[in-house]
Amino acid sequence: MPPPKTPPPKTTIPHLDLFTGPTLDRIPVLTPTAQADLAVAALREARVVGFDTESKPTFRKGEKSGGP
Repeated sequence: MPPPKTPPPKTTIPHLDLFTGPTLDRIPVLTPTAQADLAVAALREARVVGFDTESKPTFRKGEKSGGP
C-alpha cells in the first residue's frame, strides 16, 4: 500500500508505531575496492537511486551551505 499523500492528523501521530529504521548490520560499509565495484554494479542496474545527505540549511539569499 502506498503511503498517504498527506500527513496524519496530529491526534493520530502518538498512536502510530515507532519507526526504528534499519539496524547497523544492514548498512554496508565498503572498504576494499572489490566491494565498491560490486556496489557500483548494483546501482547501475537499479531503476531509481537516491541519496540522503545532511547539511546545514541556508536561510538567506546568496548564503552558501557548508556542505554535508
